[in-house]
Amino acid sequence: MVKRKCVKIKVSHTINEEYVKWIDSEVAKNRFGSRSHAIDYAVMQLINSEKPRKSK
Repeated sequence: MVKRKCVKIKVSHTINEEYVKWIDSEVAKNRFGSRSHAIDYAVMQLINSEKPRKSK
């Protein structure tokens, strides 16, 4: 298996304080390595949930 280097682009976004508190608590519990990791994971989950489902 070949690993591809993922190019990341720095962005700035303002979000609800409660979301930041939740993210920080999950980082503290080692669920995520960082705030960026938590947000990357959330976006990935949203993208996957939006993909059309294959019918059998």
